Amino acid sequence: MRSLSLSVLSLVFSHMAVADVPFRLADYVVELDEDVGGTDRATYANDWWQWAASMPDSESPVQDMTGEKCAVNQRGHVWYLAGGFGTSLIARSCTVPKDQHIFFPVINMVVYPPRELSITCDAAKATAAQNNARHVFVRVFLDGFELQNAERFRVASLDCFDLMGRWPAAAGAPVISPTATDGYWIMLRPLPSGQHILEFRALYTNPEQAFGNMVQNISYDLTILEN
Repeated sequence: MRSLSLSVLSLVFSHMAVADVPFRLADYVVELDEDVGGTDRATYANDWWQWAASMPDSESPVQDMTGEKCAVNQRGHVWYLAGGFGTSLIARSCTVPKDQHIFFPVINMVVYPPRELSITCDAAKATAAQNNARHVFVRVFLDGFELQNAERFRVASLDCFDLMGRWPAAAGAPVISPTATDGYWIMLRPLPSGQHILEFRALYTNPEQAFGNMVQNISYDLTILEN
């Protein structure tokens, strides 16, 4: 029997210290029980994947190695940061408007049906969950300060979704559903204007599964605009 089609995103960042930062990282992390704009974290995770699939590869912030494409298809009051497909080591720069929340996956999996075959939503969610019980570490740094107990920010799809749901109807994109994601996601409150270094580190180890081991190391040099 053919296996499920699987796309995996995972992220890890190298630690870079920045001196004399006048705030604590914990003050800028939105806890899971706090909605942002009336939307729960699982809905943001689903929408992040629809955003990541909403443009051709040539314009994809996930495929971009420098951050040049970080503003593509952003909308609303939450700014999405891209990771990297599979095991990735990427350093990007990105300019973010002031007063935007920032949302990103530290490490996660996404599962959708293979072409011309069908799966249930429960099967998609169960497969997306497999590696997340086998993570080795999940770490997040902002300006040299580490977020404590980052593992508590595990988020999974409550409802499955169409991966291509952000494409306009006129584009004729196929329906890719049911899609589900599961992983570790961080929502930051709007950061002070100026420069910030954001870093994530994470590692999956699951040699018994086809998706196996994955490690990611991605950093962002963020510029938060004054206006």
